[in-house]
Amino acid sequence: MAGLAYCVGSIVLKPLKMAKNEDFLNTFNLNVMGAVQALKYSEPHLKSNKGSVVLFSSIASGYGFANHSVISTSKGAIEGLTHALAAEWAPHVRVNAIAPSLTESKMAEPLLKNQA
Repeated sequence: MAGLAYCVGSIVLKPLKMAKNEDFLNTFNLNVMGAVQALKYSEPHLKSNKGSVVLFSSIASGYGFANHSVISTSKGAIEGLTHALAAEWAPHVRVNAIAPSLTESKMAEPLLKNQA
């Protein structure tokens, strides 16, 4: 295995007062724990092939947007995991994260529609 790209995402947008514990746990499990399991499984193959890892964060975790506390929390954890593994697995494996903004997709369609 020369590389791993963990490209999952969800978007739970609601004010903190309406967010349930389950929202945080489900989002964390999808984004962080899923990545952790994939990375653990792939580690020996990545190291023996001097592979690369790309994880997905979100621009929301670095900038702070209203109603993004759920997704920002888990994507911030992805950034922490990225920094830790970049140090832990160097120089054998490169570990990076990208933090995209909204892209045109079915998931983002309601957010991108013009309400005028």
